[in-house]
Order: sequence, then C-alpha cells, then structure tokens
Amino acid sequence: MAVTVLPVGHNSFTTSNGVEFVVRSDRTGRLVIHEGVCRHRGGPLRLGCLQDETVECPWHRTLTRLPRPASRRMPFVYARSGTTIYLVGDDLGNTRRVSVLEEEDKSA
Repeated sequence: MAVTVLPVGHNSFTTSNGVEFVVRSDRTGRLVIHEGVCRHRGGPLRLGCLQDETVECPWHRTLTRLPRPASRRMPFVYARSGTTIYLVGDDLGNTRRVSVLEEEDKSA
C-alpha cells in the first residue's frame, strides 16, 4: 500500500482509474470524502450540499450516499492529523485544489 499526503490547500484528487474525489468537512467538522461527479448526469458534487450520509447534486437534487473507506467506491482509507490528510491506497495521485464554492478553473 502506498501513502499519499494531500497537500495543504488541495481538496481534490483522482484515482488511477480516473475517478475524482473531493475532500470536505461537514457542518460538525467531520472529514468527508466523496466522488466529485454525480453518477446520474455528471453534475459537480463538489458544489452539492452534504446531508447526513449523502451529498445532494446541485443539478437535479439526486442524493448520492457517501462511500465507506476501503469499499469498492472508495478503494483507500484516510486519516487526518492536524491540517494534513493521509490517503492510503495503491492507485492514488493527481492531487489538486478545486473550490467547493465555484466551478473549477479549467484554464489553470
């Protein structure tokens, strides 16, 4: 297993099979990691509202259940130490910063 450190200020990463994940905190401060793209119609889940164990797509209000660590939908585990997030899994990479408040700047 490889350990990837998510750099401070980065809140998005992809797995080797191209699945984008977004790192956020819910309203209680708990760390939440979920897919970045809605499976229904490809909406930007990073802009969606967190509701208990789901994230609501801003396009069609489709609810997506938050994946469990080390499951088929989230093939890694994670831990937080202060402001550092450690991701443990074999197929992680391509960390970057995307806003959870506005669309990602594709020109950067």
